[in-house]
Amino acid sequence: MNENIIRTISSEMNRYLNNYQMSKLQEVLYKKVEIEKKEISNEEYVNKFINSKRLEESSELTIRNYKVQFQSAKIIFKVQNLHFEMRKTSYLWYNIHSWR
Repeated sequence: MNENIIRTISSEMNRYLNNYQMSKLQEVLYKKVEIEKKEISNEEYVNKFINSKRLEESSELTIRNYKVQFQSAKIIFKVQNLHFEMRKTSYLWYNIHSWR
């Protein structure tokens, strides 16, 4: 409901305001109406994708394969991120101790 009000006001004011003014207007409206833009987590995106595949009547085997691929990608990302953090930490440690 509040989202529709903001859209209506924005569309009415669009011809009178430039892009910067329009973005400020929307920012103020969202703050005043206290609409929080919901951020969707990766898990929610995966669940929506899986549900869309069910609606497309994909086989359960295909759906299971998608889930496995998503899990593998998630694990690989965590390992790569951990490796990066370890390299960054050792680099910082080296630089700190090389100054002594």
